[in-house]
Amino acid sequence: MSKNPKINPENTFKLSKSELKVFNYLRDNNYSINRFKHTGLYKSGEQLSPISISLKMPKMTCFDAIQKLIERGLVLETKKANAKYYSLLDADTVTNNIRKYYNTQAVEENNVEKSYSIPGEITIYRGLENCHSIWRKIADLHKGDKLISIQPNSSIKETMKKLGIKALYPSNDALNSKGIINEAIVHDTCYEEMYKLLKQEAGYDFAINELEKASHRVSNITVVDSKYLQSPTELFFMHNAAYFVNWKDEVAIEIKNKTITNFLHELYELARGYGKKINQQEYTRALIAKIRKGNLAI
Repeated sequence: MSKNPKINPENTFKLSKSELKVFNYLRDNNYSINRFKHTGLYKSGEQLSPISISLKMPKMTCFDAIQKLIERGLVLETKKANAKYYSLLDADTVTNNIRKYYNTQAVEENNVEKSYSIPGEITIYRGLENCHSIWRKIADLHKGDKLISIQPNSSIKETMKKLGIKALYPSNDALNSKGIINEAIVHDTCYEEMYKLLKQEAGYDFAINELEKASHRVSNITVVDSKYLQSPTELFFMHNAAYFVNWKDEVAIEIKNKTITNFLHELYELARGYGKKINQQEYTRALIAKIRKGNLAI
């Protein structure tokens, strides 16, 4: 019995009629490198002309179909004595390609794009709602958990612009009430900018109240000069993953691969070394006093 992959490529890969005919021809005639593994026999595959003649298909049409099958990861081209031979890839490879295809198709239907270098370890999100879903993960953190982030002013502005204040309540409330450790790199004008944005959106009293809440958070804050980190992109570390969120382009990346997240942690620590640590409680309280005295220009 043939060990060639038994799949329905027409449904899976949306193959054209000519592509499907070529695929079935190679499968039904055992032109598969899978045959090498299980029998030890050397079978190079089939050349273009015999395939075209057997299928009564124009040679150029047959060639185009083969190239499409190669692009989809179903067929392998090999060379021997200056001749090209075509055979199906082994079942494991084809199965993996099908899995990747289904992952891509499924998420596109939900307005999310996923791309796996290793399945389940790297995810790409598109669309405002999907980016917001990453922010909502903050609310799922538990007491004593650590939220590590890099948040440039430009990203904070885009967040407020795209989401509005109410969308930030769950994550901010979690930071305020759960004792989550907030470790971040921000611009040296971050809190002044936050106050201005909050005041513009909801008024003086609300802005002051939010600053007061921030003054009670468990935090470890490092500030850097505003000439650095101009991209409207944030970096978060939480739930054993790293998250990049670009609110302007409405795209985000979730990374769970440990090697990559460890590397990003190292870059984060490197960046912290170039900044200045501040006491968030003291800084925000001093800022509130400055605002109440009318010493902060808006």
